[in-house]
Amino acid sequence: MMRQYDNALFLVVPQSEVSRGLATMRLNFFLSFLFLFPFSLALFFFLFIFFFYFYSFYPSIFPLPFKNLFFL
Repeated sequence: MMRQYDNALFLVVPQSEVSRGLATMRLNFFLSFLFLFPFSLALFFFLFIFFFYFYSFYPSIFPLPFKNLFFL
């Protein structure tokens, strides 16, 4: 069924309900990525910093190739 704004926004709004739903899904994924990206970045740096924090106390539980990385 045609909506009132479909004629004015013919090139912007998808014309079928399936395309409109897919566009909504793309928008939701994009907005959720924008919202969750800072938290994932903060979690990465949190784990990265605490890796070296615990490595300084217990260096033997980590594999040997990481041994020289702490002193760079």
